[in-house]
Amino acid sequence: MFKSNGLKGKCIVLIALVICLSLISTPVLSHVPDRLSILGKEYMVVSNNSIATQVGAKVMEEGGNAVDAAIAVGLNKGLVEPFISGHGGSAFAMVYWAETGEIHYLNFSGRSPANLSLDDFPDGLPYRCPTGNTALVPVMFKGYEELRERFGTMSREALYEPTIEMAFEGFPCHHRLAQRWPAWFEEHDGLGKETWWGGSEEPPKVGEIVKNPNLGETLQRISEEGVEVFYGGELGQEFVDYLQGLGSVMTIEDLENATVDWQDPIETTYRGYDLFMGPPNCSGGLAVAQILNIIEGYDIEEMGFNSTEYVHKVIEATKLAIADRAEWVSDPDFHPAPLDLLTSKSYAAERREQIDPEQAAIDVPPGKEREGGTTSFTTADRDGNMVAVVQSNGGGWGSNIIVGDTGMHINNGVAWMEDDPDCVNVVEGNKRARWNMTPVIGLKDGTPFFSAGGSGGTNIWQGLSQLVTKLIDFDMDVQIAKDAPQFTINLYADPINDLYPIAAEALEENVIEELEEKGHFITIRGAGVAVNAIVSDLETGVLYGAGFPLTHGHPAGR
Repeated sequence: MFKSNGLKGKCIVLIALVICLSLISTPVLSHVPDRLSILGKEYMVVSNNSIATQVGAKVMEEGGNAVDAAIAVGLNKGLVEPFISGHGGSAFAMVYWAETGEIHYLNFSGRSPANLSLDDFPDGLPYRCPTGNTALVPVMFKGYEELRERFGTMSREALYEPTIEMAFEGFPCHHRLAQRWPAWFEEHDGLGKETWWGGSEEPPKVGEIVKNPNLGETLQRISEEGVEVFYGGELGQEFVDYLQGLGSVMTIEDLENATVDWQDPIETTYRGYDLFMGPPNCSGGLAVAQILNIIEGYDIEEMGFNSTEYVHKVIEATKLAIADRAEWVSDPDFHPAPLDLLTSKSYAAERREQIDPEQAAIDVPPGKEREGGTTSFTTADRDGNMVAVVQSNGGGWGSNIIVGDTGMHINNGVAWMEDDPDCVNVVEGNKRARWNMTPVIGLKDGTPFFSAGGSGGTNIWQGLSQLVTKLIDFDMDVQIAKDAPQFTINLYADPINDLYPIAAEALEENVIEELEEKGHFITIRGAGVAVNAIVSDLETGVLYGAGFPLTHGHPAGR
């Protein structure tokens, strides 16, 4: 359906060593799992947060469509899930529009300030810096307005209203938020405590009420006056004035010139299903496509779920995708990737030949690890529309800066660039960062089958590719598929010192032993890929919603 242009070339293999086996919630599938998917016929909303999910469900009940609900959820998550989301962050959205049967992909991930350069980081690129120069220009408001104007049915005021009301009147502090209140709220004259805790010395505990009236005022102004008040208007000037006072190079012109981009998604097939993922600067989409293209050449079902052969082949395919990701993925305006080549079946066949069935690839230098601060959600409606959205601060709480009286915190997306001048993802002005997150939508004969997104840094695209095999090769219920044991490569750890807290077994003991005999370095850790997904029954249209248990993933449907 969509074609991508690019240059053909060879890829340098830069791969990693360590398999980290992640226990989700169900160590084996020989018994009924703790949770089954939530069913609905009229609509489905799935997110990491029950409050945000309820906001989306209410929009559906009031007659909104899947896009309206996704916008309302996304805006709400910046309030109720601020440690991994925020209105000062970045996002990608994938829409299946039933009326035309087409897939649409919106990139609203933001660019670096035009005046930013590697010279602004003489000591190397930090994960966060006190000047705010690790922040991309935020385009969240502009992205959601673009989605609303093209596909929405409700007014901007109606979609902003639930979050504005919660910001002023408060919402219950949930367990994840209580665990993630940051120490840096003491900094900047205690602005974080003043903004989120009302100046209290102690953070809200579980069940206590959280308010952010400054954010409520910001959202109300945008709701009533339009996004222009932020992108070049008075509110935007207040925003950049505060950041410039810290030493940021961001200007009002950066906000005025900020754009969001409709792009052709990456498209591939997997065993007769059409899959659509985000293109670069989204690295997750290319990785998912490549992993699935490579393992499509194996009889996955015959191997058996999480067998030694299955795990080995998926891991080795993942390593090959990691290599191409490092070599090619950046902002395509600066470094276009040869997507026609990289996502072709013939290229996948060549890469598949490089997999040794008996030996793990190990000649790999380590990279640098960064904690991800990403969330995902997905919606489906009575008309057959599906939406998958991923949005991120970059890292937890972004750049650790509350931007003055706006109540907003700002991302640290620049930190996902590189300080190596020879790297395609090097820091440059007006450039989009390389992101791990990607939305995914799958169709069968033109009919929507599933939509999904995930959080967890480089684990995102590893978990999404495994989810596809569970749904298609092993015909699992989507919640069982989500809760079944996952395994991921830690791209950046030294295999000798890669130590994590021991969790319960995620794989059978004999499988672990056989994988170690093949040369895999294995540790067990309690972690996982926070995937939220919806599956639509191809015959009945019944919707099945699945969330991630460790993040309190919450589906709601009717």
